[in-house]
Amino acid sequence: MGPRPSFSPDEGTVVVVSAVEPQKRDPERVNVFVDGKFAFSLNALLALELDLRKGAEIPAETLANVLRRDEVGKAVEACVRLLGYRPRTEAELLRRLAQKGYEAELAREAVDRVRDLGYVDDVDFARFWVRNREQFKPMGARRIRHELFQKGVDRETVQTVIEEELPAEEDEAALRVARKKLRSLAGTDYPTFQRRLGGLLARQGFGFDTSARVVRLVWQESSGEGPDSDEDGG
Repeated sequence: MGPRPSFSPDEGTVVVVSAVEPQKRDPERVNVFVDGKFAFSLNALLALELDLRKGAEIPAETLANVLRRDEVGKAVEACVRLLGYRPRTEAELLRRLAQKGYEAELAREAVDRVRDLGYVDDVDFARFWVRNREQFKPMGARRIRHELFQKGVDRETVQTVIEEELPAEEDEAALRVARKKLRSLAGTDYPTFQRRLGGLLARQGFGFDTSARVVRLVWQESSGEGPDSDEDGG
């Protein structure tokens, strides 16, 4: 759900507050009434700064500026909540804020603030993503690179982090993937084994040379034979 539409008085007018009440569910926010009707909610600290109270007269321009600051603050809080689940890129945060109904300029300001506070860093995110994949779901550099692009990480950052975090040879990671697949390939002949396991490794982003080496090695480990044993033994 997007943010509640902001109270929008006509430019050049003065808003007269009829009541200010603390929210029951969130003591850090207050509900503000104008002409006896609910008009908007506001961060309690901003309400104190504006000296909101019954009878207070607030120029529309001043109020519009404070309401925008409040919306940015809510967007920042939304970003921090999202980052509490896992690291995210700036692009991911911007997409999620757009989904919640925040306008692009306001969302950009909120994400910039979160970044300046040190909560979001695309380089750190890329390192987290690569290490997480290496530990829990091994895959080749090509697949990881594609995932990071989808997350909004720029090409230069992706290349730098992959070079730092991934070994030049991908055989070890490919072997881990292949050995997990062995049970489902039991009893197959080598051409079938090669096609299925090679296809899996390709989908996981491993290069042709790496996949070919690993397929041959895992076949030998599981069968005790070389790839051409069936033909030679006729």
